[in-house]
Amino acid sequence: VPVMSKEKSKLKKSKQDEKQKNDRNKEMNEGWVIFCDFHEITHTVIKEATVTIMRQDNKKMELQMSSRSEALSFAALVDGYFRLIVDAHHYLCKEVAPASVVHNIETGCHGPICTEYATQKLRQEGNDEGIYILRWSCTDYNYIIITVVCFETDIFNGPNKIRQYKNFQIEVDSDGFRLYGTDTLRPTLKELLEHLERQCLHTDNVQFQLRRCCPPQPRGKQTNKQRIQFSLFI
Repeated sequence: VPVMSKEKSKLKKSKQDEKQKNDRNKEMNEGWVIFCDFHEITHTVIKEATVTIMRQDNKKMELQMSSRSEALSFAALVDGYFRLIVDAHHYLCKEVAPASVVHNIETGCHGPICTEYATQKLRQEGNDEGIYILRWSCTDYNYIIITVVCFETDIFNGPNKIRQYKNFQIEVDSDGFRLYGTDTLRPTLKELLEHLERQCLHTDNVQFQLRRCCPPQPRGKQTNKQRIQFSLFI
């Protein structure tokens, strides 16, 4: 009986493999190719109603839509899935990239990440005095937070210094960007940071300067890649 069961299992598997092979052949004959590894995409190009997806192996896949608006919608869908499962701080096509993502890349600002994640990134960047991370607040989207490494003198142990991670809020409104609690206002985030980096900042018993920003880095390939399938007409 066990032998018969084993033979039936082999026969069933053989039929399944044959069916999958036939399905793949059918797809190829119909001009469709299954592609599911978003990590292999480098960028996308939109020309009229045609979306071209470029891959790391220098091959490309093209999809002809019925209109340019449909092409933009499809490219935006691919772009969004890419940020969801590969790199949240990157876009494949500027024509469909959200303005917030473009702004963050240009200014070196992270999305709404928590303080624990920010301090961990600063440790990975060397934990030197004055390095900082820009990040959108997780609770109030009208604020950008500066998390900076600084040292506080230990008054009980002489010259010893204690590493601290201090948070400062930047208020975002129609007039520009303002360091919260001050009159320091600039029309762009870049201009505000350039001004602050030239200043000696104070808080509690700490005095420091902003020295180097740690922008978001492209995410490396993961061991277990999440795969989402879609079909492209070649």
